[in-house]
Amino acid sequence: MLTNLAGGFEKDEDRHIAYRILEKAEELLKNEANVLHVHFFYNEKIILYYKDSDKPQYLEKAIEACRQQIALAPKAAAAFKVEYKEFPLPAHRGYEQLASILESQKKYNEAIELCEQAEKQ
Repeated sequence: MLTNLAGGFEKDEDRHIAYRILEKAEELLKNEANVLHVHFFYNEKIILYYKDSDKPQYLEKAIEACRQQIALAPKAAAAFKVEYKEFPLPAHRGYEQLASILESQKKYNEAIELCEQAEKQ
């Protein structure tokens, strides 16, 4: 619920509220058993922090959220296959966003390796 609430504060002037909500949600996430809830939390965290990626501290938080979601990817993929049998796996924002960031930082080898990892998964 907090993840969805945070998404409602995405405007520039309200985003500081979203960040506080995300911080609280992440504290509570430690007790979350549903891997898809965790996956979608990181998805929202990526979206919100990347909106302020022109500020280094928020870019770092977006990168961290990408890496957290990527670490969860195998478990999330398995859960998606069980929950949504009739649908193919959706795109993975963590991989996509991090690859884009690495490319913009001219870290081409890292971006290629990340894309190869995503393809294998």
